[in-house]
Amino acid sequence: MDPLAKVLNPPQLEAVRHGEGPLLILAGAGSGKTRVLTHRIAFLLREKLARAPEILAVTFTNKAAGELRERIGHLVGPEDAQRLWVATFHAAGARILRREAEALGLTRSFAIYDDADQLAEAKRATSDLGFDAGTAKQHLARIDRWKNAGLLPAQVSVAEYDVPGKTAARVYTKYQQGLQASNAVDFGDLIVRVIELFKKRDDILQNYAGRFRHVLVDEFQDTNPAQYQLLKLLASVHGNLCVVGDDDQAIYRWRGAEVDNILDFARRFPGTRTVRLEQNYRSTGRILSAAHAVIEKNERRSEKKLWTAAGDGEKVRVFVAEDERDEASRVAQELYGQNARGTAYSEMAVFYRANAQSRALEDALRTRRIPYRVVRGRSFYDRAEVKDVAAYLRLCVNPRSDGDLLRVINTPPRGIGDTTVDHLRASASRQGLSLWEALSGSDPELPANARSKLQPFRTLIEKLRGDVAADESAAAAIERVIEATGYADRLRLEGEEGEDRLENLYELVGAAKEFDAAWRGEQLAEPPPQEKPLIPNPLTQTRAQYLKAVRSAPGALGSLAADDDVPGDRPDPLAALAAADRDEADTPLLGFLEQLALVGDADAAGDGDRAALMTLHAAKGLEFDAVWMTGLEERVFPSGRSLGQTGPMASGEEDPAEMAEERRLCYVGMTRARKRLTLSLARCRSLFGELRFNPPSRFVRELPAEFTDGLQALDRISPMQERAQRERYDDFDQRPTEEPAWPATGGARRAQQWRSEAPPPRNKMRFERYDPSSKPAPKVAAAGVDALGPGARVRHPTFGVGTVEGSDGIGPTRKLEVRFGPGVGLKKVLARFIDPA
Repeated sequence: MDPLAKVLNPPQLEAVRHGEGPLLILAGAGSGKTRVLTHRIAFLLREKLARAPEILAVTFTNKAAGELRERIGHLVGPEDAQRLWVATFHAAGARILRREAEALGLTRSFAIYDDADQLAEAKRATSDLGFDAGTAKQHLARIDRWKNAGLLPAQVSVAEYDVPGKTAARVYTKYQQGLQASNAVDFGDLIVRVIELFKKRDDILQNYAGRFRHVLVDEFQDTNPAQYQLLKLLASVHGNLCVVGDDDQAIYRWRGAEVDNILDFARRFPGTRTVRLEQNYRSTGRILSAAHAVIEKNERRSEKKLWTAAGDGEKVRVFVAEDERDEASRVAQELYGQNARGTAYSEMAVFYRANAQSRALEDALRTRRIPYRVVRGRSFYDRAEVKDVAAYLRLCVNPRSDGDLLRVINTPPRGIGDTTVDHLRASASRQGLSLWEALSGSDPELPANARSKLQPFRTLIEKLRGDVAADESAAAAIERVIEATGYADRLRLEGEEGEDRLENLYELVGAAKEFDAAWRGEQLAEPPPQEKPLIPNPLTQTRAQYLKAVRSAPGALGSLAADDDVPGDRPDPLAALAAADRDEADTPLLGFLEQLALVGDADAAGDGDRAALMTLHAAKGLEFDAVWMTGLEERVFPSGRSLGQTGPMASGEEDPAEMAEERRLCYVGMTRARKRLTLSLARCRSLFGELRFNPPSRFVRELPAEFTDGLQALDRISPMQERAQRERYDDFDQRPTEEPAWPATGGARRAQQWRSEAPPPRNKMRFERYDPSSKPAPKVAAAGVDALGPGARVRHPTFGVGTVEGSDGIGPTRKLEVRFGPGVGLKKVLARFIDPA
C-alpha cells in the first residue's frame, strides 16, 4: 500500500502525485491544503523530479513560510528544507533584486522603505512639484494601486478628466526618481521592479525561469496582477506552476487582489489539471451546510461543496437584539457562560464587519470582566484618529498639556514642520514656560518665519477653547473639533481607509451622546421589578451554586432560559459614568475625557487566556471552537458600500462585484468555527453617529431552517421598530411629521416589509447623505472671479490670501496660479473655489 495513502485522502493524494504541467488545487476551508503542499514538495524531492534549489514555494506571510519549511524538514530532513526557496512574494523579490541590483542601476545594499519612509518620500515629491504636501498620502494610495497592477510610471494611463489622477501620475514619476537617487525601493518595487528586470534582461529571466523547475503558490486567490505577472514569467520555461487556493475565500479585492487569477487559471494555462479538496477537517456538518447556502448564491465561482466526517454538530444559532448594546451584552454573557462550561476564552472569537463596531463589544466585555484582545488592530480608544481628537479636547480644557499640543500641532498637516516645532521648544525652554504659553507669548528670539506658521494654529485653538467651553455636551464638543480643525476634510481625501477612520470618529460621537444622556440622568427610570438572575461567580460561590448559576444564566449558550425573548443583562444606563467622578468633573466633556483615560488603562491587558475581537478580514486563516458574528444587518454586513449607499462611488445601485466579495467574507467568517457558530443582529443600531433601523442581512435570510435555530425571531418586531414604521420622526423635536413612513398594516405584513425593504431615512439631511440625486449642485465661481488676471488679490478658504500669477482654461474647469503666503507658496487652484480679496 502506498504510504502516502495512509495520511492523505484520495483527492489530496491525486494532487501530491501529479507530475509535470500546471496544477490547480481548489482547496476549501479546512481541507488540509498545507499538508498537500508539504507532501507534494517532499514527493518531488523523493521522486527526483527536482532538486531542492529548483523548487520555489511562495506564501503570503513570513510565518506561513517558516511553518511550511519546518514541516517539509520533518518529511525530507533539515538539509534539503534549507536549500529550498520558501519565501513570501516580497522576500523572494528582494532576494532576486539583491543579486541583480546593478542591472537596474542600484547597488546590492539598496534600502527597502517602510510605510513611514514611503510617505516621507511622497511628501518630498509632492512638495517639489509645487503641490500641497498634505495630499501625499492620497497620491501614495494611487501609486500603491498602480504597483499592485504591475504599472511603472511610464505605463500609467490616466483619463483626461481625472485631474487628481494626473497629479498623482506626476508625483509617481518624481517619487520613483527619488527612490532611485536614494538607492532605495519600496514594497511594491519588490514585485514590479523584478518584472521590469525580467522584461529588460531576457538572459536574467531565462536564468531564473530555467532554474525553478517547479513553482508552488499558496493562497493564490489573493494574488494581484503584478504577482500574477511575476509567477507567469518564472514558470515560462518549464510550465510547472502549482497553485493552491479557494475562490470562495477571496476577500482582498480592496487591496488589489484579483479573484479572476484563480477562476481563469485553467483557461490561461492550457492543459491544467484541476483537483478539488472538499473534505473539511475543521467544522461540523451544519456549519458547513449553512456556509454553503450563503456562498452558492455567487454566480461566478468554482463549484465545490465541503463535507465532513465529523458529524452534524449543533445548529447555527441566530439571535436578534434590541440594539447594539443589547447585542454586545448578550454576546458577552454567552462568552462568560461558554467559558464556565469549559471552553477557554482563547478558543472564542467575536467578528464584526467594521472596526467601529468594536466599541460596544469592548464596553460589554469590560463590564463582564472578560479578558479580550483586539486582533490585528487597536482597541477602539487607542486608534490614532480617536486619540487625535481626544488630544484636541484635552488641549482645549488644559492648554498646558505639552504632549497633546505636540500631537496635534501639525495634525492634520498645516505646514508646521520639525524645525518650527524645535524653535517653539527652544523658546519655551528659555522662558521656562509651557509650549502653549510660549506660543501665546512674544519671544523676540522666536524666528519670524516660525511665528507666522504658528499663528494660525494659535488662533484655531483659542477659538476652539471658547467654543468648546460653551458647548453643553461632550458630543457637541467632539463634533466641533472634527469639523473646525479640518480633520474630517483631510480623512475624506484619503479614500476608503480615510472613510473607515472617519466612521470611527462618528462612532466616538455616538459614544459621547450615550455618555451625555447618562450624565443628564435621562435614563434613570427604574425598570419594572423582576427576579434578579443569579450571576455566576466562581470566587464567591460553591461549586454547586456556580454550576446552577451558569445553567440558569439568561441567554447563555445551552441554557434552559436561552431564547430570543430574553434580553439578557443590559449594561446599566449609567455605566458610562462609572469611570468618571462627577464631583471632580463638573462638565460632561471633563467626565468623558476622564472616562477615556481610564478606558485606556483598562485596555492594557497582558497575554494569556483572552477572547479575540477582530474584523472579518483579520479572521482569515484562523479557527476557533466558538465564533460569534455580529451586525448581520443590511448596510452593516453587507456594507453600505456594496449596496451603493456609501463611499466615493456611491450610485444608489448594488455593486455586483462588491456584493460577491461581501458574500465571500461571510463565508470566511462562518467557516472559522469548529463547533459552535452564532450570528447576531440588532433591530436598531447606532453606528457612525446615526441611528439605523436596518433590515436583517440577506445572508441570515438565506440560511436553511434545518441547519439554523432562531430564524423565527426575524418575524418579530419590537415596539420601537413598529413605532418607527408608523411614523417618521424628526431627530431634534421627535414630533411626527405628516408623511407616514410605512403603512400601518397587520403585524405579519409589517414584519415582511421589515425583512425585505430598507426603512426610509429619518430626516432629510441623512437621506441626502446617501442619495446621489440629492447632492448639492457643483460650486460655481463667485462674481468677478472669471475676469481676474495676474496681479489680482484673491482669497482661498484653506490657503488664505494670495496673488494671481497666471490662469488656464475657461468655465468651471478654469484654474488660477496663485502665490499664497509663507508656508504655502505657489498653488494651482480651481477658480470656482476663489473669492476676490
